[in-house]
Amino acid sequence: MKVKIKPRNIISLITKYSVLNYKAQKKYTLNFLFIILGNIIGTLMNYFIWHYVYISSGYTTISHFNEKDIFIYIFLIAAYGMFINQSSDLTISRNIKDGSIVEDFTRPFSMITLNYAKALGNALFSFIYVSVPMILCCIIYALFNNVTINFFNIILSLISTLIAFTIIYLLDYMFGLFTFFTMNNWGTAKLKDICFQLLSGSVIPLFFLPLAIHNIIKILPFYYTGYFPVNIFLNKYTYKECIIGIGIQFGWIIIIYTIDKIIWLTVQKKITINGS
Repeated sequence: MKVKIKPRNIISLITKYSVLNYKAQKKYTLNFLFIILGNIIGTLMNYFIWHYVYISSGYTTISHFNEKDIFIYIFLIAAYGMFINQSSDLTISRNIKDGSIVEDFTRPFSMITLNYAKALGNALFSFIYVSVPMILCCIIYALFNNVTINFFNIILSLISTLIAFTIIYLLDYMFGLFTFFTMNNWGTAKLKDICFQLLSGSVIPLFFLPLAIHNIIKILPFYYTGYFPVNIFLNKYTYKECIIGIGIQFGWIIIIYTIDKIIWLTVQKKITINGS
């Protein structure tokens, strides 16, 4: 008999699992500190590279971005990335390989909901202890260096980032399910990470790319998981463009979620655990 789940029960489940995972993360803070240290070193190296790009080019502004904008851009996209990218595909893949995935067939809640709650708990920990301090530093830096930002843009940027988290989670879920076909997700995980880093603007700010390539990337979901929310923060879009972009983000959630459901229905028919 199929169990009907009410929306408020799903919200309650997500809240409880998120809190539990948040508490679990707090018990392993040393590992998290190493992750933070690595990300800060990488972010500083990235900033110094672009600092010398501006010095060597002789330009104070490139495509409406000056060096002060770049400083905020680099630190902010790193802060958002720590929150958004929780690598849920690795967890899903591990559950498939060790056979614990069968438990998801007996639960009244779907696997996509349970793993979303867990990822959200991890993301909440990252947001509080890494993203918020880095965002506050960016705001203070902007105020003291005459970089144009405003409170409404910051709120819109955070809303867009939360939606971006959902997009990346749904992509993680999709790539995690590919383990049913490959039995090893190392290749798909690397592909996803490279796409995220390059197409979200984490490695190269997308305004440096040729316009034709930029317009192609703008069609893809990764564009709206990093570059878009950061540029809202930096006041690079009109409010109309912000609303349209957020609407596109919701559109990608619907599209990717539909694809995920189709893949899940397909893999249920061919699932193999311990040879049976």
